[in-house]
Amino acid sequence: MEKQFNKSLGYRLCWILLLLPVISFGQRTIKGKVIDAVTKQPLVSCSVYSLHTGNGAITDADGSYSFNISDRTDSIAISMVGYSSLIKAVLKVPEQSINFEAQPAKGGLNEVVITAKSKFTKAQLLIKKVISHKEYNNSYNNSSFQSQIYDKIEFDVKNIPSKILNNPLLKPLRFAFNNMDSTADKQKFLPIYLSESNADFYYQKNPEKQRYDYTAIKSSGVDNKSILAYIDGLYKKINIYDNLIKLVEINFVSPIAYNALSFYTYHIQDTLYIDDHRCIQVQFKPSQFGTNTFNGFMWITDSTYAIKSLAMHMDKNANINWVDKFQITQEFALNRDKYLPERNILMIDLNLPALKGTGVIVTKTTLFKNIILNNSKIDTAFNKAKTDITTSNINQGDSTYWLANRFEPLSKSEKFVYHLMDTITKIPAVITYGKIIDGLQSGYYTAGKLDLGNIYNIYTNDRIEGNRFDLGFKTNSSFRKNFQFRTYAGYSTKDKKIRYLLSTLFVLGRDQWSTLKLRYSNDLAASYDHEDELDQNSVFGSLMRRVKSTEIRLINNEEANIHYNKYFNNGITVNLEAKASSLTPYFNVYYTYGKFLPFVTPGDYSSYHTNQVTASIRYAYREKYITQHFRRGSFGSNYPIITLSYTKGFKVNNGLVKSDFDYDKLGLEITQDFTDGRLGHLTYTLSSGITNGILPIILLDVQKGNDTYYYNKYAFNNMNRFEFVADKYASLMVEQNFQSFPFNYFPLIKKFKWRSLATFRGVIGDMSEQNKIANGYYDSTISYHFTVPSKEPYMEVGVGIENIFHLLRVDAVWRLNYLNNPGIPKFGIKGSIQFKF
Repeated sequence: MEKQFNKSLGYRLCWILLLLPVISFGQRTIKGKVIDAVTKQPLVSCSVYSLHTGNGAITDADGSYSFNISDRTDSIAISMVGYSSLIKAVLKVPEQSINFEAQPAKGGLNEVVITAKSKFTKAQLLIKKVISHKEYNNSYNNSSFQSQIYDKIEFDVKNIPSKILNNPLLKPLRFAFNNMDSTADKQKFLPIYLSESNADFYYQKNPEKQRYDYTAIKSSGVDNKSILAYIDGLYKKINIYDNLIKLVEINFVSPIAYNALSFYTYHIQDTLYIDDHRCIQVQFKPSQFGTNTFNGFMWITDSTYAIKSLAMHMDKNANINWVDKFQITQEFALNRDKYLPERNILMIDLNLPALKGTGVIVTKTTLFKNIILNNSKIDTAFNKAKTDITTSNINQGDSTYWLANRFEPLSKSEKFVYHLMDTITKIPAVITYGKIIDGLQSGYYTAGKLDLGNIYNIYTNDRIEGNRFDLGFKTNSSFRKNFQFRTYAGYSTKDKKIRYLLSTLFVLGRDQWSTLKLRYSNDLAASYDHEDELDQNSVFGSLMRRVKSTEIRLINNEEANIHYNKYFNNGITVNLEAKASSLTPYFNVYYTYGKFLPFVTPGDYSSYHTNQVTASIRYAYREKYITQHFRRGSFGSNYPIITLSYTKGFKVNNGLVKSDFDYDKLGLEITQDFTDGRLGHLTYTLSSGITNGILPIILLDVQKGNDTYYYNKYAFNNMNRFEFVADKYASLMVEQNFQSFPFNYFPLIKKFKWRSLATFRGVIGDMSEQNKIANGYYDSTISYHFTVPSKEPYMEVGVGIENIFHLLRVDAVWRLNYLNNPGIPKFGIKGSIQFKF
């Protein structure tokens, strides 16, 4: 799936936010700072909470806090281990700043002493009670859970540098800059985006599935539904009762996970009667440096051991890039005998590395009402046709609708965002800036109904073509909603040829995504299969090349292709493809079966003609997707993704569809990204294939090698391209990322937040005698030899460090066997660039 597509949308979103119009939420907002009364230094991770509801916030690295209170709240308090509690009154005004000077407790830390009778503190014993009651208190542990949900997503740009504010190019945005909000510590926030949605949410435990039926969406800005869908995919359902809480691809250990006592320390701070029920406040913080954990507090009911409310933020030493703050606030309301979700507030504070201090804040508020548990008829909801949020005409709602159907009123600043965005997105200069930024990211510049590009392929160079120059375009959704035409043409100065592509895409269905693609191309075959993989034939690939240019093995592919795919709601994807190809290898494959002769004269290249049909089925349990115009991308799955494919090649002796070979191919791939919060991140891919037919090596199972110094996670990095070939094989690729280990044990290194990893790659296979003889395997006089890994598997291992300067990855790779093959690296240092949280 196209994970890179989703990441690129996230990067594009961050940059667009700099040129567009984050906002405060709620009805009564309290903000301020907490400092030590003696040292005057800010107190980090201090609990600030309402004495009426218990909800609140945790102070950040500057000692600042901000949260909303109900109309009935008249006092707020602070509490922190080692300091005396302090209470202050709240005025009946929409916004108020309240600062605290906390006095160190005279008796020192009020710790619970561990006695010989118990190996746990009182706080730990209380947490163990909470953990043992998780199954009962977890709303999602019922047979079903459904609710009406109101979501509000907000964006701010913070701390825009004065150089940008005063830049003449941004003069059209000056009126927006003049309407920025300020916090207690004088940071400036520019409102840029607001969306609201009402939905009916359904969740079923066994078999596990969920869906959102949107009833209304109102939003500001451009490409609004795509942004909404993207944020929804990042964190739709965050639940404190889950063992792991996921932000993008990073998992955090919950403070009440089954293994939480190995990651957190706990302190009982206070007791409070909330809605006539006695609750105990427990503060928690990480017990280990560099783990993906939280600082915060929670109120626990002393009878059912349920969570009444909590506020927590990502520990500052967590190994995650570009995120200054990840904060979660959750409130639960008593409904009969259970505490059910009432309000969630999720906030992410992202920094833009190129602009120190400048960043984007994303806040998502979710309110629940009319919750129903254990509905025996919930199947009727899942049997309905599903609506795609990005493409359907969901009710926008007028002002009367939203006044009646919002779960809470908008604040004054939130109302202003709609006006601001309606104005700013109509300014010509803003539209142009957006196109330029989008073009730098995607490679295409939008000109009306056409996208011109790809600007990054205007010039390339290789040994066959010499200098090559390309021009192309594709239509966008403004031309046709469900149809796209794409083309490019390139002229090469060395072989004096024009290479080109003509492609049409029809979107047949958007609810259950299905497409039909027709394409005709005549070009060098790509050396990559994934969007985040380096094209070894590109200019950048040539700069990173470790083998001689004369040894690069290129293939020209003239191909007519018809491809159909369809996604089903049960995680199954079906693909059908028919294609006729003429393959011309620009190197001697020495194939001599039947009428074919080896190429003995440089430049005397012949072609192999094939006709084939491929059917594949892919199963991805609980995979999340995002659809944008003509593409569907994946947020991935925590479960194995299985793909089974079958290809049939047909031999035809004459006519326009002439082909030379009859063959069968069967392939199986299993891949999984697995994170458990302890060992880090494990990724593995199991692949196997069988080819039945006497074929040239380019049509057999060629293992992907890497001819560059750039690390390729999809390839064997110390294997040359076209070095290992088989007609039956099985391979395993494993990568274990240990996160901060062992760097978190070295004081001088741990602050860099490097991450260690280990890799293993291996493949074993065989080849029939007919294919060996047909491809000159036993001929010692020829210049090109391939290896069949039949006697022992080819293996390579590596260790690496990633997150160097939050961007670079360096791998050391050792080749374990087949060390006598000519021109191979026994050891190599590989580098790569990664954009990872």
